[in-house]
Amino acid sequence: MHKKVVPCRAWKHSGFTLIELLVVIAIVAILAAILFPVFARARENARRASCASNLRQLGLAIMQYTQDYDEYYPRSSASGAYYWTWTIWPYIKSSQVFLCPSAPDNPATLDASRTSTDLIRGVRYCMNNSSFGSAATAAGYPAPQKLSTIPRPAELIMLMDSQLYTPSNTSYYCDVDNNTSTAPRHSEGLNVTFADGHVKWVKQEFYLYSLSKAQTLPRWRFWEQK
Repeated sequence: MHKKVVPCRAWKHSGFTLIELLVVIAIVAILAAILFPVFARARENARRASCASNLRQLGLAIMQYTQDYDEYYPRSSASGAYYWTWTIWPYIKSSQVFLCPSAPDNPATLDASRTSTDLIRGVRYCMNNSSFGSAATAAGYPAPQKLSTIPRPAELIMLMDSQLYTPSNTSYYCDVDNNTSTAPRHSEGLNVTFADGHVKWVKQEFYLYSLSKAQTLPRWRFWEQK
């Protein structure tokens, strides 16, 4: 008896066509275009939160200083050991707190010694010079501001993000007439520490002021309260 031989079917090999591959690549590219900005914003939000934490610590250090020195604030700019950065150093003791994680030009290190200018030109936060160092005493140093003389400390700018120090710009103090010394590097805004110590992110329009630009509220509300 003979067995019937059944011929084997040829295996059919399946794969992706060129059109299918192009469709997959297009979908991946679209997803990447959607997700990458989201990741970038998430990273910036994390850096902004870290910056706000730095300014919060600096604000607390200044408030501790005012309690130790009869409610007088440190001077924004002076000479020798009277700069605000050096004045509050005993309350901070960490140079990294003076650096903003979003600043592209952070120095590698900051020298906290009294013989170095690093804590003046290397910091990435500035103090409001219009209210905390504009007037000078007989000795030539700015007169310190007192907490009791500020009617609305929760509205007065004390510290904020600053730009890199250059011969025509400063990094450790800023004032109402020198808008170029501040840096809106956090989503078109910056972090601000107010005179009562609290920190808030604000848009660039909040602090900008010049004679050629009208501002809804008078400048003294944020920069000067006299």
